[in-house]
Amino acid sequence: MVKHNKRGEYVVKKYGKILIIIAIIAVSGTVGTACNKNTDEDVQILSQSSQNPDTTGYEDKQNKEPEVSTDTDFKQDKDYKEALANTTKLPIYCINDDTGEIETVEIFIDQKTELSSSFVVEKVVEEFSNHALKIGIDKVDEDDKGNVVVSFKKNTAPEYGVGEDVEYLILDCISQSILDDLDSSKAVIFQIEGDAYKSSHISFKLNEAYSWK
Repeated sequence: MVKHNKRGEYVVKKYGKILIIIAIIAVSGTVGTACNKNTDEDVQILSQSSQNPDTTGYEDKQNKEPEVSTDTDFKQDKDYKEALANTTKLPIYCINDDTGEIETVEIFIDQKTELSSSFVVEKVVEEFSNHALKIGIDKVDEDDKGNVVVSFKKNTAPEYGVGEDVEYLILDCISQSILDDLDSSKAVIFQIEGDAYKSSHISFKLNEAYSWK
């Protein structure tokens, strides 16, 4: 039987462990050095980027010439100011969508416009169309006494398609606009295609004045 030297076996085991530890330390040092080297390179690259930033976009902005208004812009602005200087405000009446009450609306018209009852009615009707309410006008006449006759078309507002309150408000808006804007107008009469005004809510005698001043 072969006997082993227990002390020698212990020494071998001891020094074997020491060699393994040394090998591990050597490998770790190599890896650490490589990592540190990579980190140093990254820091150096980052430092160089910070010292030499890309200023292409900034330089483009700095070198860009300021925008200058063209002759067309000046001409348009001048034309607008001249047009505005040649206009005047005309107050008319319409229905406020939120409150359901009559409100004053100021529109701009040419100062050279010759005011008439038909022109005022036309502008009131246009304003109502902006509120999705179409009013059908048959004709507008005014006699030498200042009586204005506004004749509506059949089957259109205010005679048709609206409630009683809205019907009255439409008549009020038209009559008040005429009487306030025209000094020559003294009374407003409503008809339907030349006949006496009659709807499912309201009726007047032929040539009966609705409002006057």
